[in-house]
This record gives sequence, C-alpha cells and structure tokens, in this order.
Amino acid sequence: MASELGARQVRMVYLITYSQADSNVCGSREDFASKVLSAFRSSGINVMHWVCSRENHQDGGHHYHMSVKLDQGRRWLRVKQTLEAEHNITVNFSITHVNYYTPTNMS
Repeated sequence: MASELGARQVRMVYLITYSQADSNVCGSREDFASKVLSAFRSSGINVMHWVCSRENHQDGGHHYHMSVKLDQGRRWLRVKQTLEAEHNITVNFSITHVNYYTPTNMS
C-alpha cells in the first residue's frame, strides 16, 4: 500500500496547468512538455519524473496538465517567468495535492 506523501515530498511535486492553450504556441502535449522541461533546465532545476496530458474542451479548445517531480524542493517562479517571456505561455503551478504522484519505492 502506497504511503501518503509527506509535506517535504509534496513540495517536490507540482501540477502545472496551461489553460486555454494556444495551438500556435504549443501544437501538442510533447511540444508543451519540451518547453516546460527546457524552462526548468535553464533555471538549474532537475526534473526526475514527469507526465503531460492534453484535455479537450467541448468548444474545440484544449488545455494541458503536466505533473513534475523534482530532485529536491525548489521555487518555481523563475520557470513560470521563463515560459511567459520566451513562449508567451501563462501557466498555473499547484502544490496542494497528494494524489497525483505515488512513490515507486514502497519499502
């Protein structure tokens, strides 16, 4: 049975949302993930694990969700600013979750 993530571990796991995604800026979830990972790298932050999904809206639009697990607790503001400055992408970071990530080491 998976143990619940402690407060320190949760700060290492972020859910990133790009609402009302612009297809001209990010044409695919792979494209969005590549831009996010690049922003983390340029900020000197190591992403250990990640997953990205695209959710379609009934009106034809879409948004992306990306969950990332970092090698240690880090601040994300520089990543957000890099995405806005370099790609005109505005994202929301959330850390108030415990159900999006299950540790693989169950010992």
